[in-house]
Amino acid sequence: MNRLYDAMEALGDYARIYSKARLKKEWIEKEYGEFICEDFHFAYQIYTLPDGEEIVRIHDACHSLIYHE
Repeated sequence: MNRLYDAMEALGDYARIYSKARLKKEWIEKEYGEFICEDFHFAYQIYTLPDGEEIVRIHDACHSLIYHE
């Protein structure tokens, strides 16, 4: 659990290096990025706040065993 939380925290530093989602239709349609850690797939987007700060928001997650359409 700690590794998952640490990885999600670090996602803000590395969000731009990961590819777009490739299997889940909803994630593809919404153009989510996809981050994988400990057999979990996370769907996220990068947003720019009015003050110019960029944030990463995780929208969804699922385990590799159920990562399909």
